Amino acid sequence: SYPRQLEEVLNELGAPRRFIVVNKGIPGTNTGVIANRLESWLDDCRPDAVVAMIGVNDGGEMMVAPLEEEGGAGERFLKNLRLYKLFTLIREGARRRDGGADGFPEVDAETAGLVRATEQNPRDAAAFLQLGDALFRRERFERAAGAYGRAGELEPSPDAFFGLGVALHRSAAYPAALSAFRRCLDLDPNHDRAWTESGRCLLDKFPKDRTKAKEMFARALEANPRNDMALAGMAYCLWKKKAYREAIDYAERAVAENPRNEWAYGTIRSCCKKMGDYPAALRACERAIAAVPLNNWAYAAAAGLSSKLGDSPRAKEYWKRAREIGLAASKPATRRNYRRIREILNRRKVRLVAMQYPLRPVEPLRRLLSPPGGEIYVSNEESFRAALRGSSPKALFKDSFGGDFGHCTPEGNRLIAENLARILLAEVFPAR
Repeated sequence: SYPRQLEEVLNELGAPRRFIVVNKGIPGTNTGVIANRLESWLDDCRPDAVVAMIGVNDGGEMMVAPLEEEGGAGERFLKNLRLYKLFTLIREGARRRDGGADGFPEVDAETAGLVRATEQNPRDAAAFLQLGDALFRRERFERAAGAYGRAGELEPSPDAFFGLGVALHRSAAYPAALSAFRRCLDLDPNHDRAWTESGRCLLDKFPKDRTKAKEMFARALEANPRNDMALAGMAYCLWKKKAYREAIDYAERAVAENPRNEWAYGTIRSCCKKMGDYPAALRACERAIAAVPLNNWAYAAAAGLSSKLGDSPRAKEYWKRAREIGLAASKPATRRNYRRIREILNRRKVRLVAMQYPLRPVEPLRRLLSPPGGEIYVSNEESFRAALRGSSPKALFKDSFGGDFGHCTPEGNRLIAENLARILLAEVFPAR
């Protein structure tokens, strides 16, 4: 990893001083999770500086901070009054017209109107349900959970507990989400979407154990054989079991039901690639692009497959498009959470080092945090471009998960570590 190599480089270049680098990176983590855990991490580690290279996992279904994590948390969440406390945050946010202390801007007119409706009739479950939907659409998942939970307390219904489960899942609160889905299914055993979301939640919580998730998808298909996400979930589980032909059959059924199902296209591409059928894998990517034009992963995967098939001009065009989409993909929640991280660090007098991903220009990151607040920026664009002029992308990247970049090899991580170490020693830890 680059943090381990960073410690080595810092101690080589910064001797006789001694540096310790603590790696708090969690695969797949989004900016909301990081912002919510930051205070406790700072208490544990008491660092002089924090390096953040974050944001790419905020794509797609953006998540925010987990509310509960340990065993039994789901039942505790549903039984205690944290749901009401979350609703209180919503109400206070609606009243503050200039943004609150938590760093969130004022709510929109629709949400404020729904909050007023719930204040006028605090026992109107339907109004809370509508409020949850409005907050969910705006990616305020933690607050949406509060509204859905209040609706479920007032009038238990499948819709309320399903909404609560999805909002908690997006918040990475997996035990609480699964508990909410169970409540939904207790009320409606044929709620195919609740079975499906339970499966997806289990895949996120237990990525290496797909048995239970597959059972959930099967139950969803019993209730509704046309549920495209359940079909895609089955396809994914079968791909992981190396049952490639069967996985493709399920994925094709998914896209027949919903031509915009990116998960299914991705599974078809992966299966075809594993079977060595690169033209078919490329066709899957192109079908995904046709269905969802702003599809970063599909362009990146198509670029890699085109290169493998010897079509360099086509590969370059796909890489260019993947890069353009990636640079434009910053979401409001990313901006909100990144600024919250900076606010916490500034209050604790810890220097923020905002590092951009390999090959991406640093200017979008500057715009994300504008106006500046004392942070240091690190670019990994030119160093990687220079390295790629003399080597294959495979030497630096294991994959292309980010579209225009991927998870780094040890060599790629070394490049990040050396680049970052030079800037840290010059601007954060200058020799005296």
